[in-house]
Amino acid sequence: MLTDPTIRNSKEFEAASMKRIGLIKEIYPRYSSWYFNHIFGSDFGYSAGYYGYTWSAVLDADAFQAFEETGDIYNKEVAARYRSNILETGGSDDADKLYRQFRGKDATPDAYFKRKGFIK
Repeated sequence: MLTDPTIRNSKEFEAASMKRIGLIKEIYPRYSSWYFNHIFGSDFGYSAGYYGYTWSAVLDADAFQAFEETGDIYNKEVAARYRSNILETGGSDDADKLYRQFRGKDATPDAYFKRKGFIK
């Protein structure tokens, strides 16, 4: 945990932290805080686009929940609605409208939060 606001070199700070805890080089962390600089430090707005990945996961979880709600994840009626409203339509209409036609409601993050273990 960085507690000294005067530390400016994150690579040096992380290397010193790993040395202090005695982490052996064979299990050195794959990612460091600076690894994500391309996301949050860019001038071309990638950080805003990164939000789209999470929203895609929300839509995935919410859509799968439509199947789970029937008690049959292979429910043919839900699959047909998904196919006709999502897969077959492509970008032919507003994405929110197409999703509502499939799901019968707007997507919510609840199923995603359940999947991640944040709520029951």
